[in-house]
Amino acid sequence: MRIWRLALWVVPLLLAFDSPRARADVLYDTYPLGAATPNRYVGDFTATGKSFQYADPFTVAGGDFTLQSITVRLRTATTPYGDFTIRLRADAFGQPGIVLESWDLTDSFVLDTDVQLDSVAIPELHDGMVYWVNVGMVSGSGSGSWQAANSLSDAFLYAETQDVDPTWLQPPSAQLLGLTRVEAEPVPEPLPGTLGLAACLALVATTRSLRVGS
Repeated sequence: MRIWRLALWVVPLLLAFDSPRARADVLYDTYPLGAATPNRYVGDFTATGKSFQYADPFTVAGGDFTLQSITVRLRTATTPYGDFTIRLRADAFGQPGIVLESWDLTDSFVLDTDVQLDSVAIPELHDGMVYWVNVGMVSGSGSGSWQAANSLSDAFLYAETQDVDPTWLQPPSAQLLGLTRVEAEPVPEPLPGTLGLAACLALVATTRSLRVGS
């Protein structure tokens, strides 16, 4: 029984201490491209009767990660002040799919503001998979802008409604991406030596238990 109890204590400790130390990696970042104009206007525009939200894709590379934060540069219109909704979405056949995490912002950003959204759900982001950062407004709350990065792309999609599951549309031409940074931590993998030692301890403990019970 002593060996069994020792294994129960030692194996989890070995797995914890022998795993790589967590660090924040940048998975996607348009900030180094610099800011540009015109900006990407989102929300409901009463003067024109139009509504817009945008979604920019990024691909995970270098392993599996857990989301830590998303940073976007936002600015609310002078009137009426809108409430931003930011969503991280999985990919669904080349379009934004299910919502993995979302944030509603009721603060007003009269000046360009870099807003860091810390993850609470901490979804896992898998190597080689595409995800979407989606910025819009709470329907009926007003309008604002997702400040633009100095990079043209036609890979993003947009919708002409603030619905959670809208019909996504292709842009008619290449346009500016939004200023965005996605940070995540690598999913730790225990070293092979640790797994082998853990397996040996578990085998010894199981053998000892069987002998005692026989």
